[in-house]
Amino acid sequence: MTRVTPASFLVALLAAAAPIVATFAPVQLTSLFLATVLPLVIVARKRLNRRLLICLGGVLLGLVLWGAASIVWSVAPDETATRISRLPVLFALGALALAAVERTDLLTRQTALQALHVSTLGTIGVLILLHLGEALGARVLAIASESQPAVDVTLYKVGGTCLAALTLVLATHFINSGKYYRAGVIALLAGGAIVTTESTTALLAYMVGLAVLCSAALAPRVVGVLIAGVAVTMVLAAPWSPEAPIAVLERLSSSGLHRVSIWQFTIEQIHEARWLGWGLDTARALPGADAIVPSNYLGASVQQLPQWYALMQLGAAEFIPLHPHNNPLQVWLELGLPGALLFAALYGGAAIALGANRSQSRARKAGLLAVLAFMFVVSNASFGVWQSWWISLQFTIWTIAIAVLWRPAPSTSAITRDHAGPPLGAPPQTPSRA
Repeated sequence: MTRVTPASFLVALLAAAAPIVATFAPVQLTSLFLATVLPLVIVARKRLNRRLLICLGGVLLGLVLWGAASIVWSVAPDETATRISRLPVLFALGALALAAVERTDLLTRQTALQALHVSTLGTIGVLILLHLGEALGARVLAIASESQPAVDVTLYKVGGTCLAALTLVLATHFINSGKYYRAGVIALLAGGAIVTTESTTALLAYMVGLAVLCSAALAPRVVGVLIAGVAVTMVLAAPWSPEAPIAVLERLSSSGLHRVSIWQFTIEQIHEARWLGWGLDTARALPGADAIVPSNYLGASVQQLPQWYALMQLGAAEFIPLHPHNNPLQVWLELGLPGALLFAALYGGAAIALGANRSQSRARKAGLLAVLAFMFVVSNASFGVWQSWWISLQFTIWTIAIAVLWRPAPSTSAITRDHAGPPLGAPPQTPSRA
């Protein structure tokens, strides 16, 4: 009978619960993360990868310290102080969790994989059934009231984002095991479920992740360097991004055009404080941030678009309604050049390290690079960089991905018996009698 250790149970619980919580209660992702990772770090404290902890923790510590220093010149010091009081715990637990699962034992890896199977397939089924149920309910109401109510699927966008990332992990496992047919089937099913959430960002990031998975399986080192170069360039050059041509703007929805307005306003504010930034978590407090976007903001050509007209009719399109919806731009805006350098180092360093690692198979490296590329795309178009639930979701996905895909080097794969127990399939150990 297979023994379940505290570490294997906690990682499996995280893998099983994350997509469901992300779908129905995304703000509770922080609670899930803290409830599972804190005890995980405690029980696995003897197997931490100190090198990973120092590298990742060093960059995150740099962001925290620079953010704390920004309270001196912050335009909203109270907001900065409140946010800086929350980040150290999340960053520390996240770095410790990744340093712990990097040396995953066979038992933890297999239990996490089993939980990931169930949660991924379950979430796919739930999202598809919810969409079909809402569409059917809307049709019934339309027949009864002779009107067509809108189907609200936007509530599930975070769930679609989580599902997409975890599907990349599961598909990578199938590819690494030679089960290409299963990898293709799960990728297609997940793609259909993501479409039902109407999250353009999640779908685009998922497609990029699949492309990276396929290409990195052939040349992981080269793809890792390419991802690092693209990520670093996009982060550091974000304030000088060219304006989107009208041919692109014409294809955007009202929400997309509003987001373009947000980014353009953010870039304008960055250039007013590009060296130090305006202070951590101050995007909403900037002068003019709560002003309504004027109808001529994106030019006369955009004014003629029906989706822009619909946005203007709402009268509620603020320049920054909550955050810039772009992590690199938000880091530039609030922490200036030093923050942007640290943020670029986070993605660039991770891409090079993953692609160059010699202890992993090509498929495993490709899968982790795919998750990294997915995260980077999402960070460029959605969510606030300091939102607790978004930070928790990223660390949750990385904890599951490393637990399932990472294979420790032979010299570091052993775990203390107190936490690992015997390998799967081995007879139970009985204490010898003196």
